[in-house]
Amino acid sequence: MNADWDFGASTPEQWQVAVNATLHPDFHIDYADAQAIAAVKPNENYYADHKYLSATQVPAINDFSDFYVYAYEDQGALIARAISSEQSVTWGNGTHTATPVAVYAFGPDGVTKPFSSMLHHTEIGQLMAKALLGDN
Repeated sequence: MNADWDFGASTPEQWQVAVNATLHPDFHIDYADAQAIAAVKPNENYYADHKYLSATQVPAINDFSDFYVYAYEDQGALIARAISSEQSVTWGNGTHTATPVAVYAFGPDGVTKPFSSMLHHTEIGQLMAKALLGDN
């Protein structure tokens, strides 16, 4: 792995160590998850000189691959999907838009009330951090 987002030569072992080192201790990926994150395949949507589609090899996403158009970031989507069952999160697609999204939350009012509106995707992360840190 390197800082230039070129993960083509990264091994499952490297992925497992890197991901587990950065996740909360309650969440982790196992070797099978790491193998899936490291796997690559030919880019079915290859388009020469395109900002996002010019990679010849992309992470091997075996379902809904057309939702994942940023080849150099798709390992992030695979990591998110690998830990989603531990976090009770469902990922609907591999990218986002600038459109506010409807958010629904349940739990104590002091934590969930700020989520019950139309929010920009960046606000959701900020609210989640506040909720987790108890800064309500």
